[in-house]
Amino acid sequence: MKSVCSVLGVARSNLHVLHHRPGDWPDGRRGRVPGQDESLLTDIRRHIAELPSYG
Repeated sequence: MKSVCSVLGVARSNLHVLHHRPGDWPDGRRGRVPGQDESLLTDIRRHIAELPSYG
């Protein structure tokens, strides 16, 4: 197992977790609804515009 993981470039602990994960495990990275963060984006863009060396 160690040589296979080494060739694939993955951690053995990660393969263990994936193998023992239940079949109905929900992947929280998929199907997310974007939050309401327009006001935050507006503030970030304003700060970036004030500091033109960023971005």
